[in-house]
Amino acid sequence: MKRILAMIAFAAFVFALPACKGKSDADIKKDVDTKLATNPDFSGLTSDVKDGAVTITGTVKDDATKTAVDPAVKEVKGVKSVINEATVPPPPPPRLLQQPTA
Repeated sequence: MKRILAMIAFAAFVFALPACKGKSDADIKKDVDTKLATNPDFSGLTSDVKDGAVTITGTVKDDATKTAVDPAVKEVKGVKSVINEATVPPPPPPRLLQQPTA
């Protein structure tokens, strides 16, 4: 009986072990990309994942959107850190008003 219980315990351990390993970088990237795709403000962004660290690149419309990326990506299971390299385009130059000519 002890031998059967030991075999059951061993089998349970062997099957549970992969669950402890965590998600692969490819799985994390897939989930991050899905998360980014759900928000139209993040449509110009791409991700790269290395050892659970997610690097975000691309262009967003403003600083508020860039700031919102970090907590959204951190919600993804398996993400250890976020390196936000998203850029915000500079504002357009001011338009000069032309004086009417007489």
